[in-house]
Amino acid sequence: MRDHLNGRKMNKRIAKNELVDCYNRMFPNLRRDIEQFGKLRLPNPQNYDTSTDARMDRLVDNLVNTEIDVVLDTPNNLVIGEAKHYERFGANGSYVLVHQLIRQYVLAKILVDFLPNKVEKGVIPFVVGDNVEYLHKTAQVQFMIKQGWMKNDNVLCWDEIPPCY
Repeated sequence: MRDHLNGRKMNKRIAKNELVDCYNRMFPNLRRDIEQFGKLRLPNPQNYDTSTDARMDRLVDNLVNTEIDVVLDTPNNLVIGEAKHYERFGANGSYVLVHQLIRQYVLAKILVDFLPNKVEKGVIPFVVGDNVEYLHKTAQVQFMIKQGWMKNDNVLCWDEIPPCY
């Protein structure tokens, strides 16, 4: 997002309203969905909430500063991947978008929507790690799959990634 805004000669302040509008339009019930899911913690009232100017600023900061390990931009899709070795999925309660995988997905969907010529692209998330069974047991992966945002087949083991020569 940061690179995209720089390319459009926009800063966070200029892009703020458009980014917040995209988030509210595309994910109006995200906090409720997470609460109903019941397996993810929401440690603070500001999590997934843009009802104040300060929370809107923090959302924009989250979007601009989120990094994704692997991004493949194809004509039809934006493929986003999170690579894990021994680490757990991040959850930072001080963020508006507290959960790492959800934050990355929200960022990618908003970025695709935010493109100036409204190119139709899907967002395909995946995770790769040492233990697929463990990855499937994580609440963030379960939520992503339950929402229909990630497919079971997109939870991969390092052994499934072909070597590049």
